[in-house]
Amino acid sequence: MSVKKSVNALEYCKNSSGCLLRNGQLFMAFTCEKISGDHPYGVKFSTYSDAIKRYIVCNDNAVYVSETVWNFKDVCAFNCEFPPFMVEKWGERDAEAVIISGSYAVVLSGGSADKLNLGASLSCGVMHCGRLFGADAYDGLVLRWSGADAITDWTAELHGSGFLKLDPERGEIIDMLIFNGKIVAVREHGLTVLSMYGSPENFSVELTDTDCDTIFRNTAKITNGKLYFYSVSGLKCFDGNKISIIELNHSLSKVNGCAVYGNKYFLCGASETAGTDVIMYVDLANGENCVIKEYAENVFASDAVYCSAGGVLHELKDGGGYYFFESDPIDFGTGRLKTITKIDVQGTVNIRISNGKYKRGFNNASGVIRPHMRGKSFIIELDGASSLKGLTVTAEVTDAV
Repeated sequence: MSVKKSVNALEYCKNSSGCLLRNGQLFMAFTCEKISGDHPYGVKFSTYSDAIKRYIVCNDNAVYVSETVWNFKDVCAFNCEFPPFMVEKWGERDAEAVIISGSYAVVLSGGSADKLNLGASLSCGVMHCGRLFGADAYDGLVLRWSGADAITDWTAELHGSGFLKLDPERGEIIDMLIFNGKIVAVREHGLTVLSMYGSPENFSVELTDTDCDTIFRNTAKITNGKLYFYSVSGLKCFDGNKISIIELNHSLSKVNGCAVYGNKYFLCGASETAGTDVIMYVDLANGENCVIKEYAENVFASDAVYCSAGGVLHELKDGGGYYFFESDPIDFGTGRLKTITKIDVQGTVNIRISNGKYKRGFNNASGVIRPHMRGKSFIIELDGASSLKGLTVTAEVTDAV
Protein backbone atom coordinates (compact mmCIF):
# COMPACT_ATOMS: atom_id res chain seq x y z
CA MET A 1 0.00 0.00 0.00
CA SER A 2 1.22 3.52 -0.73
CA VAL A 3 -0.09 7.05 -0.40
CA LYS A 4 0.82 10.37 -2.01
CA LYS A 5 2.15 13.25 0.06
CA SER A 6 2.99 16.78 -1.07
CA VAL A 7 5.06 19.61 0.42
CA ASN A 8 6.14 23.06 -0.69
CA ALA A 9 9.94 22.75 -0.86
CA LEU A 10 10.31 26.53 -0.41
CA GLU A 11 9.23 26.07 3.22
CA TYR A 12 12.26 23.82 3.93
CA CYS A 13 15.07 26.30 3.43
CA LYS A 14 18.52 25.40 4.75
CA ASN A 15 20.60 27.93 2.86
CA SER A 16 19.81 30.68 0.35
CA SER A 17 21.20 33.81 -1.23
CA GLY A 18 19.74 36.48 -3.49
CA CYS A 19 16.13 35.76 -2.50
CA LEU A 20 13.47 36.42 0.10
CA LEU A 21 11.12 33.66 1.26
CA ARG A 22 7.65 34.80 2.22
CA ASN A 23 4.37 32.88 2.67
CA GLY A 24 5.64 29.87 0.75
CA GLN A 25 6.89 31.95 -2.17
CA LEU A 26 10.33 33.03 -3.35
CA PHE A 27 11.01 36.64 -4.32
CA MET A 28 14.11 38.23 -5.81
CA ALA A 29 15.98 40.17 -3.12
CA PHE A 30 18.22 42.99 -4.34
CA THR A 31 21.15 43.48 -6.63
CA CYS A 32 24.21 45.72 -6.98
CA GLU A 33 24.11 48.21 -9.84
CA LYS A 34 27.44 49.76 -10.76
CA ILE A 35 27.72 53.56 -10.66
CA SER A 36 30.17 55.17 -13.07
CA GLY A 37 32.64 57.82 -11.93
CA ASP A 38 35.76 58.10 -9.79
CA HIS A 39 35.67 56.39 -6.41
CA PRO A 40 38.58 55.87 -3.97
CA TYR A 41 40.30 52.54 -3.40
CA GLY A 42 40.73 50.88 -0.01
CA VAL A 43 37.78 52.64 1.64
CA LYS A 44 37.89 52.61 5.44
CA PHE A 45 34.93 54.88 6.11
CA SER A 46 31.97 56.19 4.07
CA THR A 47 29.17 58.50 5.14
CA TYR A 48 26.91 61.36 4.20
CA SER A 49 27.01 64.58 6.22
CA ASP A 50 23.71 66.39 6.67
CA ALA A 51 25.67 69.33 8.08
CA ILE A 52 27.60 70.10 4.88
CA LYS A 53 25.42 68.17 2.40
CA ARG A 54 28.35 66.13 1.11
CA TYR A 55 29.37 62.51 0.74
CA ILE A 56 32.63 61.77 2.58
CA VAL A 57 35.00 58.85 2.07
CA CYS A 58 38.30 58.03 3.81
CA ASN A 59 41.09 55.60 3.07
CA ASP A 60 44.53 55.24 4.63
CA ASN A 61 45.89 58.28 2.81
CA ALA A 62 43.22 60.92 2.24
CA VAL A 63 39.75 62.34 2.80
CA TYR A 64 37.54 62.57 -0.31
CA VAL A 65 34.40 64.67 -0.72
CA SER A 66 31.65 64.87 -3.34
CA GLU A 67 28.23 66.48 -3.74
CA THR A 68 27.14 63.24 -5.44
CA VAL A 69 28.08 59.60 -5.00
CA TRP A 70 30.52 59.73 -7.91
CA ASN A 71 33.54 61.83 -8.87
CA PHE A 72 35.04 62.11 -5.40
CA LYS A 73 37.84 64.64 -5.00
CA ASP A 74 40.87 64.31 -2.72
CA VAL A 75 40.54 67.33 -0.41
CA CYS A 76 43.07 66.55 2.30
CA ALA A 77 45.85 64.11 3.17
CA PHE A 78 44.89 61.96 6.13
CA ASN A 79 46.44 59.40 8.44
CA CYS A 80 44.07 56.61 9.46
CA GLU A 81 45.84 55.96 12.73
CA PHE A 82 42.65 54.43 14.16
CA PRO A 83 39.24 53.62 12.62
CA PRO A 84 37.89 57.02 11.43
CA PHE A 85 34.57 58.48 12.55
CA MET A 86 32.60 61.67 11.95
CA VAL A 87 31.02 64.24 14.24
CA GLU A 88 28.98 67.23 13.09
CA LYS A 89 28.99 70.74 14.55
CA TRP A 90 26.05 73.05 13.94
CA GLY A 91 26.66 76.78 14.31
CA GLU A 92 24.30 79.75 13.96
CA ARG A 93 25.64 80.59 10.50
CA ASP A 94 27.51 77.54 9.33
CA ALA A 95 27.97 73.85 9.98
CA GLU A 96 30.97 71.56 9.95
CA ALA A 97 31.73 67.88 9.54
CA VAL A 98 34.83 66.69 11.38
CA ILE A 99 36.56 63.44 10.42
CA ILE A 100 38.66 62.07 13.29
CA SER A 101 41.18 59.25 13.54
CA GLY A 102 43.18 59.17 16.76
CA SER A 103 44.62 62.67 17.18
CA TYR A 104 44.24 63.55 13.47
CA ALA A 105 41.20 65.59 12.42
CA VAL A 106 39.96 67.23 9.23
CA VAL A 107 37.32 69.95 9.46
CA LEU A 108 35.08 70.20 6.36
CA SER A 109 32.83 73.17 5.72
CA GLY A 110 31.71 75.25 2.75
CA GLY A 111 34.07 73.54 0.33
CA SER A 112 37.15 73.93 2.56
CA ALA A 113 39.17 71.27 4.36
CA ASP A 114 41.42 72.15 7.30
CA LYS A 115 43.66 69.77 9.21
CA LEU A 116 44.07 70.14 12.94
CA ASN A 117 45.65 68.32 15.85
CA LEU A 118 42.79 67.30 18.07
CA GLY A 119 44.82 67.37 21.27
CA ALA A 120 43.50 63.95 22.34
CA SER A 121 43.54 60.53 20.68
CA LEU A 122 40.06 59.08 20.14
CA SER A 123 38.79 55.90 18.48
CA CYS A 124 35.10 56.89 18.36
CA GLY A 125 32.96 59.73 19.62
CA VAL A 126 29.93 62.03 19.45
CA MET A 127 29.08 65.70 19.92
CA HIS A 128 26.77 66.34 22.87
CA CYS A 129 25.83 69.62 24.56
CA GLY A 130 28.66 71.45 22.80
CA ARG A 131 31.35 69.00 23.88
CA LEU A 132 33.17 66.22 22.05
CA PHE A 133 32.87 62.94 23.94
CA GLY A 134 35.10 60.09 22.83
CA ALA A 135 36.79 56.83 23.75
CA ASP A 136 40.51 57.06 24.44
CA ALA A 137 42.29 55.39 21.51
CA TYR A 138 44.91 53.82 23.80
CA ASP A 139 42.63 52.81 26.68
CA GLY A 140 39.13 51.95 25.49
CA LEU A 141 37.77 51.94 29.05
CA VAL A 142 38.41 55.68 29.33
CA LEU A 143 35.70 58.10 28.20
CA ARG A 144 37.03 61.62 27.56
CA TRP A 145 35.23 64.91 26.99
CA SER A 146 36.47 68.24 25.70
CA GLY A 147 35.86 71.65 27.16
CA ALA A 148 32.68 73.40 26.08
CA ASP A 149 34.54 75.99 24.00
CA ALA A 150 36.20 73.82 21.32
CA ILE A 151 36.82 70.22 20.36
CA THR A 152 40.55 70.97 20.72
CA ASP A 153 40.12 72.18 24.33
CA TRP A 154 41.44 69.37 26.52
CA THR A 155 42.59 71.49 29.47
CA ALA A 156 41.59 69.64 32.63
CA GLU A 157 39.45 72.00 34.68
CA LEU A 158 36.42 71.71 36.94
CA HIS A 159 34.10 72.91 34.17
CA GLY A 160 36.41 72.02 31.30
CA SER A 161 37.62 68.73 29.88
CA GLY A 162 37.84 65.52 31.87
CA PHE A 163 37.59 61.77 31.76
CA LEU A 164 35.83 58.82 33.32
CA LYS A 165 37.14 55.27 33.50
CA LEU A 166 34.39 52.70 33.10
CA ASP A 167 34.25 49.34 34.80
CA PRO A 168 36.02 46.62 32.78
CA GLU A 169 33.14 44.12 32.84
CA ARG A 170 31.64 45.10 29.47
CA GLY A 171 34.99 45.74 27.81
CA GLU A 172 36.28 48.66 25.78
CA ILE A 173 34.15 51.30 24.06
CA ILE A 174 33.91 50.52 20.34
CA ASP A 175 31.24 53.03 19.26
CA MET A 176 29.18 55.93 20.64
CA LEU A 177 25.74 57.28 19.73
CA ILE A 178 23.14 59.75 20.99
CA PHE A 179 19.98 57.80 21.83
CA ASN A 180 16.92 59.30 23.56
CA GLY A 181 18.99 62.36 24.43
CA LYS A 182 21.69 60.38 26.21
CA ILE A 183 25.07 58.99 25.20
CA VAL A 184 25.17 55.24 24.65
CA ALA A 185 28.66 53.77 24.76
CA VAL A 186 28.64 50.58 22.71
CA ARG A 187 31.20 48.32 24.31
CA GLU A 188 32.71 44.95 23.45
CA HIS A 189 30.21 43.09 25.63
CA GLY A 190 27.26 45.38 26.18
CA LEU A 191 25.92 48.92 26.32
CA THR A 192 26.52 51.69 28.87
CA VAL A 193 24.07 54.59 29.08
CA LEU A 194 25.55 57.93 30.16
CA SER A 195 23.74 61.07 31.29
CA MET A 196 26.05 63.96 30.40
CA TYR A 197 24.17 67.21 30.95
CA GLY A 198 25.29 70.47 32.49
CA SER A 199 28.63 70.64 34.28
CA PRO A 200 30.93 67.61 34.53
CA GLU A 201 30.16 67.19 38.23
CA ASN A 202 26.63 66.21 37.17
CA PHE A 203 27.76 63.58 34.63
CA SER A 204 26.65 60.06 35.58
CA VAL A 205 26.54 56.45 34.45
CA GLU A 206 23.12 54.77 34.52
CA LEU A 207 22.60 51.27 35.85
CA THR A 208 21.19 49.12 33.03
CA ASP A 209 20.83 45.41 32.36
CA THR A 210 22.53 45.60 28.98
CA ASP A 211 25.24 42.94 29.03
CA CYS A 212 25.71 41.11 25.74
CA ASP A 213 27.99 38.75 23.86
CA THR A 214 30.75 40.22 21.67
CA ILE A 215 29.53 43.15 19.53
CA PHE A 216 30.99 43.99 16.13
CA ARG A 217 32.42 47.49 15.78
CA ASN A 218 30.43 50.12 13.84
CA THR A 219 27.23 48.08 13.63
CA ALA A 220 25.20 50.23 16.04
CA LYS A 221 22.52 52.25 14.23
CA ILE A 222 19.41 54.12 15.35
CA THR A 223 16.14 54.06 13.43
CA ASN A 224 12.45 54.29 14.36
CA GLY A 225 13.24 55.04 18.00
CA LYS A 226 15.37 51.96 18.63
CA LEU A 227 19.08 51.16 18.65
CA TYR A 228 20.17 48.12 16.64
CA PHE A 229 23.55 46.39 16.67
CA TYR A 230 25.10 43.12 15.52
CA SER A 231 26.90 40.66 17.81
CA VAL A 232 28.47 37.24 17.30
CA SER A 233 25.07 35.65 17.99
CA GLY A 234 23.13 37.92 15.63
CA LEU A 235 21.11 41.11 15.46
CA LYS A 236 20.04 42.83 18.69
CA CYS A 237 17.65 45.67 19.50
CA PHE A 238 17.82 48.10 22.45
CA ASP A 239 14.64 50.06 23.23
CA GLY A 240 16.11 52.12 26.06
CA ASN A 241 15.33 49.53 28.74
CA LYS A 242 16.42 46.11 27.59
CA ILE A 243 18.13 44.23 24.75
CA SER A 244 16.08 41.81 22.64
CA ILE A 245 17.11 39.37 19.90
CA ILE A 246 15.94 39.47 16.28
CA GLU A 247 15.99 35.97 14.82
CA LEU A 248 17.73 35.69 11.44
CA ASN A 249 18.26 32.96 8.84
CA HIS A 250 21.82 34.10 8.18
CA SER A 251 24.88 34.91 10.27
CA LEU A 252 28.12 36.81 9.72
CA SER A 253 31.51 35.94 11.21
CA LYS A 254 33.11 39.22 10.10
CA VAL A 255 31.61 42.67 9.47
CA ASN A 256 33.13 45.28 7.15
CA GLY A 257 30.37 47.89 7.26
CA CYS A 258 26.81 48.69 8.26
CA ALA A 259 23.99 51.08 7.29
CA VAL A 260 20.31 51.71 7.93
CA TYR A 261 17.82 53.01 5.40
CA GLY A 262 14.35 53.47 6.85
CA ASN A 263 13.31 50.08 8.23
CA LYS A 264 16.15 48.32 6.41
CA TYR A 265 19.39 47.28 8.11
CA PHE A 266 22.39 46.33 5.95
CA LEU A 267 25.67 44.60 6.77
CA CYS A 268 28.57 43.57 4.57
CA GLY A 269 31.09 40.93 5.58
CA ALA A 270 31.79 37.21 5.65
CA SER A 271 28.87 34.79 6.03
CA GLU A 272 29.09 31.47 7.83
CA THR A 273 25.90 30.14 6.26
CA ALA A 274 26.75 31.21 2.69
CA GLY A 275 30.44 30.38 3.07
CA THR A 276 31.59 33.56 1.28
CA ASP A 277 31.48 37.36 1.40
CA VAL A 278 27.97 38.77 1.34
CA ILE A 279 25.79 41.81 1.81
CA MET A 280 23.00 41.05 4.28
CA TYR A 281 19.64 42.79 4.43
CA VAL A 282 17.15 42.76 7.33
CA ASP A 283 13.68 44.27 7.23
CA LEU A 284 13.34 45.54 10.80
CA ALA A 285 9.55 45.78 10.48
CA ASN A 286 8.95 42.07 9.96
CA GLY A 287 12.33 40.32 10.42
CA GLU A 288 12.67 39.20 6.81
CA ASN A 289 16.34 38.78 5.93
CA CYS A 290 18.51 37.60 3.07
CA VAL A 291 22.01 37.83 1.63
CA ILE A 292 23.50 38.33 -1.79
CA LYS A 293 26.95 36.98 -2.58
CA GLU A 294 28.90 40.19 -3.11
CA TYR A 295 32.11 41.52 -1.55
CA ALA A 296 31.99 45.07 -0.17
CA GLU A 297 34.57 47.07 1.77
CA ASN A 298 31.85 49.31 3.15
CA VAL A 299 28.15 50.10 2.95
CA PHE A 300 26.44 53.43 3.65
CA ALA A 301 23.10 55.14 3.07
CA SER A 302 21.75 58.57 2.22
CA ASP A 303 19.14 58.93 -0.55
CA ALA A 304 19.75 55.22 -1.30
CA VAL A 305 22.02 52.40 -0.11
CA TYR A 306 25.52 52.11 -1.56
CA CYS A 307 28.47 49.76 -1.24
CA SER A 308 32.04 50.03 -2.50
CA ALA A 309 34.97 47.73 -3.21
CA GLY A 310 38.18 48.08 -5.22
CA GLY A 311 37.44 51.62 -6.34
CA VAL A 312 33.98 50.71 -7.67
CA LEU A 313 30.71 52.01 -6.22
CA HIS A 314 27.39 50.17 -6.46
CA GLU A 315 23.83 51.10 -5.57
CA LEU A 316 21.72 48.39 -3.94
CA LYS A 317 18.38 48.08 -5.73
CA ASP A 318 15.35 45.89 -5.05
CA GLY A 319 14.84 42.88 -7.29
CA GLY A 320 17.02 41.56 -10.07
CA GLY A 321 20.17 39.50 -9.67
CA TYR A 322 20.44 35.74 -9.32
CA TYR A 323 19.54 33.46 -6.44
CA PHE A 324 20.51 30.11 -4.95
CA PHE A 325 18.36 27.94 -2.68
CA GLU A 326 19.14 24.67 -0.87
CA SER A 327 16.53 22.77 1.11
CA ASP A 328 16.86 20.81 4.29
CA PRO A 329 16.38 17.05 3.80
CA ILE A 330 12.71 16.48 2.92
CA ASP A 331 11.33 13.12 4.12
CA PHE A 332 7.57 13.87 3.99
CA GLY A 333 7.26 13.07 7.68
CA THR A 334 8.34 9.44 7.49
CA GLY A 335 11.55 7.44 7.31
CA ARG A 336 10.04 4.98 4.84
CA LEU A 337 11.10 4.68 1.21
CA LYS A 338 9.28 6.95 -1.20
CA THR A 339 9.42 8.03 -4.84
CA ILE A 340 9.29 11.63 -6.03
CA THR A 341 6.69 11.37 -8.77
CA LYS A 342 6.38 15.03 -9.73
CA ILE A 343 7.40 18.59 -8.95
CA ASP A 344 4.99 21.40 -9.79
CA VAL A 345 7.05 24.51 -10.56
CA GLN A 346 5.15 27.80 -10.40
CA GLY A 347 7.73 29.84 -12.28
CA THR A 348 10.95 29.02 -14.11
CA VAL A 349 14.03 27.68 -12.35
CA ASN A 350 17.01 25.30 -12.59
CA ILE A 351 16.41 22.33 -10.28
CA ARG A 352 18.70 19.67 -8.87
CA ILE A 353 17.28 16.91 -6.69
CA SER A 354 19.38 14.42 -4.71
CA ASN A 355 18.60 11.33 -2.65
CA GLY A 356 22.05 11.32 -1.04
CA LYS A 357 23.42 8.93 -3.66
CA TYR A 358 22.28 10.24 -7.00
CA LYS A 359 21.43 13.71 -8.31
CA ARG A 360 19.24 14.72 -11.25
CA GLY A 361 19.02 18.16 -12.85
CA PHE A 362 16.34 20.00 -14.82
CA ASN A 363 17.29 23.32 -16.44
CA ASN A 364 14.71 26.03 -17.08
CA ALA A 365 12.08 23.86 -15.44
CA SER A 366 8.51 25.14 -15.49
CA GLY A 367 5.16 23.50 -14.90
CA VAL A 368 5.24 19.79 -14.00
CA ILE A 369 8.45 17.74 -14.10
CA ARG A 370 8.71 14.06 -13.19
CA PRO A 371 12.02 13.04 -11.53
CA HIS A 372 10.91 9.48 -10.55
CA MET A 373 13.66 9.39 -7.91
CA ARG A 374 13.50 6.89 -5.06
CA GLY A 375 14.93 7.38 -1.57
CA LYS A 376 14.14 8.11 2.06
CA SER A 377 14.86 11.84 1.99
CA PHE A 378 15.71 14.39 -0.67
CA ILE A 379 17.59 17.68 -0.96
CA ILE A 380 16.47 20.17 -3.58
CA GLU A 381 18.71 22.90 -4.95
CA LEU A 382 17.42 25.79 -7.03
CA ASP A 383 18.99 28.66 -8.92
CA GLY A 384 17.41 31.26 -11.13
CA ALA A 385 16.69 34.89 -11.90
CA SER A 386 12.92 35.18 -11.36
CA SER A 387 10.43 34.70 -8.54
CA LEU A 388 8.60 31.48 -7.73
CA LYS A 389 5.03 31.28 -6.47
CA GLY A 390 5.60 27.76 -5.19
CA LEU A 391 7.46 24.49 -5.69
CA THR A 392 5.19 21.58 -4.77
CA VAL A 393 6.97 18.23 -4.48
CA THR A 394 4.81 15.10 -4.52
CA ALA A 395 6.01 11.69 -3.37
CA GLU A 396 4.48 8.25 -3.30
CA VAL A 397 5.29 6.77 0.12
CA THR A 398 5.73 2.99 0.13
CA ASP A 399 3.87 0.86 2.68
CA ALA A 400 2.42 3.93 4.37
CA VAL A 401 -0.05 3.34 7.17
